[in-house]
Amino acid sequence: GAVDNNVFSSSIVMNSGNVNIIQGGSDGDGSVPEVDIIVNGGTVKSIVGGGYPNLEYSGKANHTGCVRITVNNIEGTPSIFGGGYSYASVGNVVINIKGGNYDYVTAAGSNGSVGYGRVNVDGGIINVLQGTNHGYIGFANLYVNDGIVKSLYAGMEPGDDNIGSFGRVHIGINN
Repeated sequence: GAVDNNVFSSSIVMNSGNVNIIQGGSDGDGSVPEVDIIVNGGTVKSIVGGGYPNLEYSGKANHTGCVRITVNNIEGTPSIFGGGYSYASVGNVVINIKGGNYDYVTAAGSNGSVGYGRVNVDGGIINVLQGTNHGYIGFANLYVNDGIVKSLYAGMEPGDDNIGSFGRVHIGINN
């Protein structure tokens, strides 16, 4: 992504190694219209398609237009959030899971808002697949074509601190 800046696009390809967080959007204030994240191997703790705004309100935007995340293979049990953190906003998200083990896969962000999110599961093992977490998603499509999903939530995993909301969700299970 970027740091307190606007950039035209963000393209991240990981083939091996050990990374804590892959983040497509801006860290701080800034906008990124296009984000492409592809993971072919290696160990990642978390993948975040959107940005991470300053936790203190700055009056500036943190927006990501279109996020595409494709994970072909991965080590460990990362979490994937299509959206961002805090008050970050994302227009559209597409997440393609083709293999690996995951703790959480969330169409929206950890917080913030996402207009549209789509998750395609074509392999792997996911502990929790959900439309949103603490934020908002307008419309989510969650498709499980292959692989194992242990818990599936149209909105968010139940719990005392989960206060996310959603407009509309479509779930398709084809395996």
